Amino acid sequence: ILGLLDDSPECRAFKQQLADLSLIYGKRGERGTLVTKTVNPAPLLETLQYYFRQPADFLEKQIHLWETERNERLQSVRKTLQDYPQDVVEKFERHLKMTENANQLRELNNEWLDVPIMNYFRRLVQEFARRLTESKVLEKTIDVYHLTADELQEATAMLPEVMEVRQRVHERQVEEEKFANVTPPAFMGAYPVDAVYTLDPLTLSYLNTEAPNPVDVPGGLGAVPASPGKVIGRAKVLRCTTAIN
Repeated sequence: ILGLLDDSPECRAFKQQLADLSLIYGKRGERGTLVTKTVNPAPLLETLQYYFRQPADFLEKQIHLWETERNERLQSVRKTLQDYPQDVVEKFERHLKMTENANQLRELNNEWLDVPIMNYFRRLVQEFARRLTESKVLEKTIDVYHLTADELQEATAMLPEVMEVRQRVHERQVEEEKFANVTPPAFMGAYPVDAVYTLDPLTLSYLNTEAPNPVDVPGGLGAVPASPGKVIGRAKVLRCTTAIN
């Protein structure tokens, strides 16, 4: 598709506008790294091309199909919940309403915002380092990471006058080397032996955390703590995975 945009002046102008927008809004970071890349717009254009080729009522029919499928699944779940205690049913309906009103696009938050901004910030700090090194304020560019943000701004504002920061950089490097060989404790303070795990499975799924280990009940039925409180009702014991259905 991008190759076809070179066929006319209007298409070439659009292609240039698309490239300019990609430089501003098309940066996507890679989680776990400081790398930021410009996203290839071809898949987006192909998707738009696909939608333009569909009938005028395509979107309306697709939404109707999704709504029908959702309602069928919801009816099935509610039918299953008829045998559950009322507070369980109310909790399901409450969480259902929450998810309907607060659907989160997680990729936008991390890959498009949090990760790229760290790359931009690092590049900004590296520019500070280049200028301060050329001005003899710092001995090496990597020394910039041993200064605070206020110190960077102050040292830069004083240029071409040289602000004395090398001594504090050296002291912080020595301190860093000292603690680099220290093994940190597993946790701070006393471990809460009688701690109660109060997060329910829905909250755990949002936090991307693992569920706690099953509770060992001597002479009883062990289980994984989830929703707080007590419920009286029927329980089904699954002794193997084939019994789930």
